Amino acid sequence: MMKNIFCAMLMAAILYACKIPDCKEYQLLGEEAKAAIRGYDSTFPYTVISVPDSLLETGTRDVEPLLDSMAQMRLLTWSLADSAVHSPAGTATPYRYTIRWTDSLDRYRVTAQVAHGEVYVLMNRRYPKGFHYSNRYYLAGNVSILDDDSLYVRRSCVWVQYKYFYKLDSLNALGELTGLKRYGKFLRASSFEIKPK
Repeated sequence: MMKNIFCAMLMAAILYACKIPDCKEYQLLGEEAKAAIRGYDSTFPYTVISVPDSLLETGTRDVEPLLDSMAQMRLLTWSLADSAVHSPAGTATPYRYTIRWTDSLDRYRVTAQVAHGEVYVLMNRRYPKGFHYSNRYYLAGNVSILDDDSLYVRRSCVWVQYKYFYKLDSLNALGELTGLKRYGKFLRASSFEIKPK
């Protein structure tokens, strides 16, 4: 009886090991750790801001102070395309704003699909329903890992751990308006399970 149980346990362990080919525990440091962290951490490779491409629609005019502040910083020009007209039923058509971004932001424009990174939608502010636009993305800040003795990535067959310090730099006035700092040092650490492939 005991022999059968031992054989069953041994067979289960062998089958489990076969499901995880080349499974090795390891620890990475320095540049190797930085490269691995970029694969695990969703804050990479950049921080972007989603803004209206050319036309913005909203049910209120609450967005105008923000547009004015960006116009004063020479980031854009805007105009009210048409005012809200009340229908007989008492409903209002949205306000439509024409947005023209200045050439000063051209080098920060993201033309590829935004797949990774933290996205701030029009300055990370809340607006009522009916607020919508076609998206244009601008690179607002870079995330970079700082050289530090505590930097590491550890991995086993079933879990991953990492720890590092990083800084977030805003690149332009659009990033600063969103609240990104010129320089900030932050600690980031995580531990999570992984499933064998």
